[in-house]
Amino acid sequence: DRRLSEKNKQLADNEQQLVDKERQLTNKERQLSERDRRLSKKVKQLADKERQLSERDRRLSKKDKQLADKERQLSERDRRLSKKDKQLADKERQLADNEQQLADNEQQLADNEQ
Repeated sequence: DRRLSEKNKQLADNEQQLVDKERQLTNKERQLSERDRRLSKKVKQLADKERQLSERDRRLSKKDKQLADKERQLSERDRRLSKKDKQLADKERQLADNEQQLADNEQQLADNEQ
């Protein structure tokens, strides 16, 4: 009878250990589930951030291309204006030469009339 009582006590202790273990596992499962939820949320946030950065990078690349195009246009315009400036300077020199020639001719004409 005493052995049976010890056996019952041992079985009761084993059953209590199993209940405790089950509670621990349930708590652990709840913790892991919560951690998984937080990590999933973090993964989603990181994916969103990556999409935003990718879009920003795309926009900046487009802007870089536009700026490079504008720079080429301005460089071409500057080259044309420099050419135009040179042509105008040549024309001014030619005009000054013509005015000097005219003055010389008028002086010669005046000299010839005397």
